[in-house]
Amino acid sequence: MATLLFVISLRPAEGVLIPDILQSTRGPFIVIISAVLVRFGSTALEKHSTKVHLLRFLASSLIAVSIGLH
Repeated sequence: MATLLFVISLRPAEGVLIPDILQSTRGPFIVIISAVLVRFGSTALEKHSTKVHLLRFLASSLIAVSIGLH
């Protein structure tokens, strides 16, 4: 969705500033959308152990750290 927003914004934005801002905010949008999908999608379908939730949290944390380092 963030990539689609970026592509759509290229036409009205003649300069470089707005597409660059949208490009740099793509990572946090992906993390937020993924967290919402995991929260509402997987718990309704199946129950997981605490270990699975901790591994998913660790993976999400690594994604957030990699975005921060980028």
